[in-house]
Amino acid sequence: MKKFAAILLTLILVFSLVSCDKSEQAGNSPDQSKPSGSASSDKGQSEEVKSYKFGIIYTANNYFWDKVGDGGKARAEEYNETGKYDITVYATGPQTTGAAGQIQLLEDMISQGYDGIIISASDTTALLPSIDKAADLGIPVVCMDTEVPDSKRLCFVGTDNYNFGVAVAEELARVCGEEGGVMVQLLDPAMRSMAERLAGFEDTIAKYPNMEILFTQADTGGDFTQIAANLETMVAKYSDFKGYAMLYAGGENAINIWKANGWTKEDKRCVLSDDLDFIIWGVKDGTVDSTVVQNQFNWGYEGVRVLVEYLAEGITPPEFVETPCYACTKELAEQNYPDVNPES
Repeated sequence: MKKFAAILLTLILVFSLVSCDKSEQAGNSPDQSKPSGSASSDKGQSEEVKSYKFGIIYTANNYFWDKVGDGGKARAEEYNETGKYDITVYATGPQTTGAAGQIQLLEDMISQGYDGIIISASDTTALLPSIDKAADLGIPVVCMDTEVPDSKRLCFVGTDNYNFGVAVAEELARVCGEEGGVMVQLLDPAMRSMAERLAGFEDTIAKYPNMEILFTQADTGGDFTQIAANLETMVAKYSDFKGYAMLYAGGENAINIWKANGWTKEDKRCVLSDDLDFIIWGVKDGTVDSTVVQNQFNWGYEGVRVLVEYLAEGITPPEFVETPCYACTKELAEQNYPDVNPES
């Protein structure tokens, strides 16, 4: 009997020890030590960060295009701050004007395995094969500023260039009182963007019976000194002109010539393009009437957004993502660019 009692006591002790051990193990389990809902939180914390490397290719290296790169980098930083993305943006242009340098940059980005590319094609025919090559390799390409519609690009982000030419002509007609002879200056019309702007400008001026285009100057070389010389020749040859318009961001030349001649907007009407600091200065101090602003910062900003949505979420963008333009007068320049000082 004593032997049986001893055995029974031993079994009770063993059972108690086993039960305590299981209780301790249960008390240390994740489900017991953390509040309800923590499992999904852990899952969210371990979610893989999406890493992308994007390239932005300008037509040239200058402060106009720097704003495009700034826009792309700003949007990337916004994504990175969410903790869900690690996006880097490399923005650059060719060392010389023309398609060859852009083709080399595009081919380099393809070979280096970039995840997406944003480009303003200086020559739509020459760049098309490389754009298609990137697309065939699964690298989406977003065109900006200049459309390459026959390519396999993902979409076009930027200004409707025909409408931009319309906006410049409408603004010039307004400041000229819808009358008088005018001149217009642009880059090489072989560039699709320039051809479309010129068409919009010409079609619009033709609607005003008391206005005529005296001369159209195409600056094909891209040399700053030659561009200035072209404008000086224009204003000397057509000295009775009432208004002048520039369809690209080279307005510094016009401002310098207006100042050299002692002109203000009351003497010779002048409508420029884009929002580089020296152009805004000229609008603010009354040298020129206004400038039609494209907000090119948004080309990079929207381009990166489109690429991320396409790659990370499978969202196919519309064919054309428009970034609207507007005529920036002195009043709007004061309001929208308060830190740009014409005296600095």
